[in-house]
Amino acid sequence: MKKAFKSISGSVFIAAFSLVMISSDSDPDLNDGSLYVLDLDDESTYTMTCYDELSDNQWVVKNQSCTLTTSVINLPGDPDVDPNIDIPINFSALRTGNLEEDDCIKIEYCLGGDWLLIDIIPGTELEAGEVEYGFRADNIVAGSSIQFRFVVMTNDNSEKITLKFRSEDKTVFVGTPFFAGTIELFRSGILPVSLSEFYGQAVDKQVDLYWITQSELNNRQFEVEKSTNGYDFTTVTIVQGAGNSNTSRSYSASDYSPSAGTTYYRLKQVDYDGKTAYSNLISVNIMSEGEDCQLKTIPNPCIGKCSFVLENCSEKAGSQVSFYVFDAVGNIVLSRTEMMDPGNSAYAFDSENGLKPGVYIVRGNIGEKSYEDKFILQN
Repeated sequence: MKKAFKSISGSVFIAAFSLVMISSDSDPDLNDGSLYVLDLDDESTYTMTCYDELSDNQWVVKNQSCTLTTSVINLPGDPDVDPNIDIPINFSALRTGNLEEDDCIKIEYCLGGDWLLIDIIPGTELEAGEVEYGFRADNIVAGSSIQFRFVVMTNDNSEKITLKFRSEDKTVFVGTPFFAGTIELFRSGILPVSLSEFYGQAVDKQVDLYWITQSELNNRQFEVEKSTNGYDFTTVTIVQGAGNSNTSRSYSASDYSPSAGTTYYRLKQVDYDGKTAYSNLISVNIMSEGEDCQLKTIPNPCIGKCSFVLENCSEKAGSQVSFYVFDAVGNIVLSRTEMMDPGNSAYAFDSENGLKPGVYIVRGNIGEKSYEDKFILQN
């Protein structure tokens, strides 16, 4: 059976939100199920104004206008936390006879007492064989209550429109919501932890990390992870979370054995039910023993525009610096010459130059001495 996908915008209220932690799990209660299934054997799932035939889970209308309305469907989510959602509804229909433009199926939904049109399927577009249709009510506030209804109209006894309602096949159902305007399945409570700050600094031979949460929900712990390539991570330490909190809380941890050069850090947040979420990456650069200059990429990871900065080279003021950017296999993909002034040199880098996202090495040469830094390029 083929599908027709249609949609219409609904509520104009858009909830503000910030994706600080990136969830790795979707809600298992929603992913494989549906919010609602219409079953003609269960009158609690619908109401109707009229029909011509009602048998074998078929609702048939001919030569009149009849309406079938779902029960109230309580949508998941919290309007103060979650973004708006798109609600899919599927059903199957077929025609009998030569239907015309004014014979039709209207699909509508109701929020707060007002019925809004999703779409109209004219009789000329209905087929004699059963066809499955898919529609979406868009931009609906999470946590709302919604109803759908079908208004079926024909104007001749020889013209019939049939809606199929086989509950075991979920022929008519309201499925898992999506985040509005995306193809990502809805997860209620997208912000288990609201993270306002996360930074690190090199102190002597260790890296000290600090982060601040503004709120926490079901937060068991933070696992501090590090990587030298931005892909393969190991656990540095575990810090216990506050569980549930609506006040600002400060945390800290230390890496006592960092590698020389650039190391990337992230927080893995773990709920009591085992779900996890990750913070953005930060980087900290450790100078090697006896190193008199330090090359940094700011910010790192590099998103959009960043700079390569060679600093603390006070004895090399006025020297010429050659910057080179190497890809993962050692090819030079960018080069630039700058001057030290005074003791520092910077190369402004724009990631819109066509380089693909990945891990790169930047090298700064001053005479016979070289200084390197590793950076991650993101879109």
